Amino acid sequence: MKEVAVTFGQSGGLLGVYTPAQQPSDLCCLFINAGVIHRIGPHRLSVKLARDLAQNSISSLRFDLAGRGDSRAATGTSSYEQQGTHDVRAAMDFVTREYGQTRFAIFGICSGAVGAFQAAVADERVVGIFMVDGYWYRTRWTELVRLWKRFRALSPGSILRAIRRKLFRRRPAPSGDPRAEIFEVLENNNLPPAQFAREMNQLTQRGVDTFFLFTNSVTDQVSYSGQLAQAFGGEPFVKRMRCEQRLDIDHTMVSQFAQRETVALVRRWAVGVAARKAPRS
Repeated sequence: MKEVAVTFGQSGGLLGVYTPAQQPSDLCCLFINAGVIHRIGPHRLSVKLARDLAQNSISSLRFDLAGRGDSRAATGTSSYEQQGTHDVRAAMDFVTREYGQTRFAIFGICSGAVGAFQAAVADERVVGIFMVDGYWYRTRWTELVRLWKRFRALSPGSILRAIRRKLFRRRPAPSGDPRAEIFEVLENNNLPPAQFAREMNQLTQRGVDTFFLFTNSVTDQVSYSGQLAQAFGGEPFVKRMRCEQRLDIDHTMVSQFAQRETVALVRRWAVGVAARKAPRS
C-alpha cells in the first residue's frame, strides 16, 4: 500500500495520513487523537489499525486535530468540543472530495471517544463509532462489585495484614497526598444522563453502530460489563448498542497482546459496519 500525507481544513492547517485499501468500500475509518498523543496513537496503535483495515477493504485517515501533533492551532472562537467536530467534518469533506468515500466510522480513546460521539451526533455521515473508555455512568452496584472483585483477588494473608493495619494504625494518614494518579476519569466529563440517553437514542435510531469498550484501567468507574446497560435500563438504545469490558486490555494498549486484541476487535466491528447500509431515520 502507499500511504499519503495530506493537508486539509481551513488554510490546510490539519495534517493526516491516508491509508488506501486496494479494493475500498464506501466506508472510511477516521482515527482521532487520544488526548495529546499525535496521530500515530498510543504505541502506534492507529498505524497498526489503519494498515490492518486496509487489508480488509477499508481505507482510513489518521489525523491530528487542531493544535495537536502537526496540525496548526485553530484561529476561530469555537470551543474545544466544537473545534473537534469542525475538524472531523473537514476530514470527511476532504476524503469524500479526494477519494470518494461517503460513509465514516470513527475510532477514539478517552477524549477521542468523546470527540467521536460528538461528531456522530452532529453529522449523519458518521455510521459507526468505536469508543474506548469514553462515557461511563455508575449504578448502585458499581462500588459493591468493585470491592467484591478486589476482595476475591486478595490472599488470606493480605486480608489479615489489611485488617491489622486498620485496627492498629496509630496516626491518621497524611492529608493532601501529592501523588498523582497515572490515569483518572473525571465524572464531570460525562454528559448529563438525560442528554446522553437522548443522543444515544438518536444515534442508534439512525442506525449508527455504537461500540463501547471499557478496559482494566477504569475498573473504579466501570466495575462490570453490564453497568452501562443497567444504568440506562428501559432506554431503547440499550438493545442496539454494543458494550464490552476487557480486563486483559489496558487504556493505552501497552502490551503486544492488548494491541493484537484491540486490532481484532476493531477489524470485526469495522468490517461489519462496512457491510451494511445505515438506515435513514
